[in-house]
Amino acid sequence: MEYVTYNMLRGENLGASWPDSYEVDEDSFFGKLRAKTGLTFDLPTEAQWEFACRAGTTTALNSGKDLTHEDESSVMDEVGRYHYDREDGKGGFKDHTIVGCYMPNNWGLYDMHGNVNEWVLDLYQADLGSEATTEPLGARWSMHRTIKSGPWAAASRRAGRCRSAARDFRKPDNASFFEGFRIALVLSPFTPKPSYKRVFEYELTPSTESTLPIFQAAFYGKLKDGSEKLLEEMGKLEYDGASGIVAGNGTHKLTWIPDPEYVDQMDDVELRVESDDVTSFADYLVLDTASGKMRISANAPDISDEKCKTDELWLRRIEPGTFGMGGEEKVQVTLTKAFYIGIFEMTQKQCQNIAGGNPSELVGPTRPVESVPYDMLRGTENGAAFPANYDVDENSFVGLLRKKAGNIFDLPTEAQWEYACRAGTTTAYNNGTDDNLKEVGRYLGNRDDWKGGYFEHTVVGSYRGNNWGLYDMHGNVWEWCINRNGSSESTVDPVGPETGSGRAIRGGSWFDSSCCSYSRGGASTYTYNNFRGFRIALLP
Repeated sequence: MEYVTYNMLRGENLGASWPDSYEVDEDSFFGKLRAKTGLTFDLPTEAQWEFACRAGTTTALNSGKDLTHEDESSVMDEVGRYHYDREDGKGGFKDHTIVGCYMPNNWGLYDMHGNVNEWVLDLYQADLGSEATTEPLGARWSMHRTIKSGPWAAASRRAGRCRSAARDFRKPDNASFFEGFRIALVLSPFTPKPSYKRVFEYELTPSTESTLPIFQAAFYGKLKDGSEKLLEEMGKLEYDGASGIVAGNGTHKLTWIPDPEYVDQMDDVELRVESDDVTSFADYLVLDTASGKMRISANAPDISDEKCKTDELWLRRIEPGTFGMGGEEKVQVTLTKAFYIGIFEMTQKQCQNIAGGNPSELVGPTRPVESVPYDMLRGTENGAAFPANYDVDENSFVGLLRKKAGNIFDLPTEAQWEYACRAGTTTAYNNGTDDNLKEVGRYLGNRDDWKGGYFEHTVVGSYRGNNWGLYDMHGNVWEWCINRNGSSESTVDPVGPETGSGRAIRGGSWFDSSCCSYSRGGASTYTYNNFRGFRIALLP
């Protein structure tokens, strides 16, 4: 069976999420199959599929043989229909053919090599890593789903693309005569453990006049015996993170998930918050991308150390001010509130650590993450609205980041982006020139210089930073902004027009010839490509 989309099999709602609970939409193929049989049928995970395909073998093919050639291979002819074997009429057809026409593997499974691509359960993860894992379920965050097997046709799907380890990806709404599936029966479906949570709300009030105060906070729980202990020593904390830096005044939410030994004391735990306003010391905020903990720094990072581009996310405090926004006819725009913005474009390793996935097409841990639509960053419901209240969908990238690190992370507005890019300059480029783009960013005119080791977009921070220590504001990848594409009537803290199609993108890319401080464009919220990424901000 072909012309099957992933969404048809599992649904566009429940079925499109991370499959840790194996939920599917009731009107999907598997929803109807489950209703008819009472059994938990589903797609296999990628690990289950490859384990079943190999059937104990370690060779390229499950026949116990390795390929004689990556393109046309006689040993591939034995186990499955592929590009160079489709003319033999085996099974009576010259395209994909009747199942079971070729040799099965040791466990009696047919057509694991070739015939059609097969959807598996996992969200696509570009880099599977080298560490041993147990019961993997793929990435937590990606716009693609994984496919296995390799199809019967297409020059790019030759013998080497049908090996046991071969893998590829498709959008979940992709349908063609190359995509099919096989079903699995989940004998012991994942059952979420009971979730014992306690949600606390607490207030932080600055001791100084600041629109974006930064607090050093510690969260203590008082136990039945009267003793106190840090909450993170008794379980896991979500939202504003563990004891450490918390950004923003006002009401904050903290969710505590206790370890089992403290569950019986959950209802008796009282929250006590110790906090100090450290606004004046917070030139830089540093987020641990794995744990969600934040710290402050008075000094810029050493950009030769990859840690600041992978395991940490560095944000620079930008003070308020007035600047000329635009090209020849500049408009005076005033930003009245301080904000923080990433000194680099979000990298692929940072994205993987924060959201559990990397949707990029041009892979490299310290290269900018790309192929990300706006909808995936902020969501199709709350995230697509006028950003006056900055609400986002909880499973969007920003939603996952907020859950891990704090509730005021977001994309910058277009005005904040250009103000940060210019860093006090009025010229086309933020190095104070109108004609020297080559030293400040990767663009069409220098993408073949191999700087950073790549010909396309390249490692963040490979070019000169601006006066405020921000990198790659010119070129490398276009960067999504929070507001809709179009002019805004307001010149004080503008957030873009209230209506209109598409969202603003700024900065140009490795594929463009002009990447000025005022270079701008717009794109539909669901579009993506490998020259469009983003940079994160922390808003007042």
